[in-house]
Amino acid sequence: MNTHWKIFNIINLTCIALVTSLFIWPILRDSDLSASTNRFFYIVGLSILLVVTANCLHNISLTRLLTVERNLTLTRKIFFWILCILFSAVILVFAYQTPDAFLHYYLFREPPHTSYLRPAIHILSISITGLYTMAMQIILFYRIRKYYRQGIKDTIDGMGS
Repeated sequence: MNTHWKIFNIINLTCIALVTSLFIWPILRDSDLSASTNRFFYIVGLSILLVVTANCLHNISLTRLLTVERNLTLTRKIFFWILCILFSAVILVFAYQTPDAFLHYYLFREPPHTSYLRPAIHILSISITGLYTMAMQIILFYRIRKYYRQGIKDTIDGMGS
């Protein structure tokens, strides 16, 4: 496996850790489930965490197919594109919220409100790792197809000579 695919796997694990820590912090800090807004936050947060985790773990499993020269099954392709679309939506929401998070920090910089910087940096790092992951997973999908077709072509050429 090439170095950039190893970096891709590390970035996927980093993305899982960042999103998990972003949603675990409020849950540990405020564990009151009685309010309906808290329940809504937990449901949305856990669904985002589920989408990101499933997508990143699926990407890590797909990088192993680069060395096997196997094509993806139809169900795996459908699963890939569904996860890709959901993950892209989640990351685009994070990327959209990045300027607002920093604006919120710069508007309320007084000493009692310096805790706004941590979420702003957290959202920025999730946006960066997510955008990198989005681009590389599409490259990964087409690279698997290319290697599979090249392997079949080499096999056919080997039979003819």
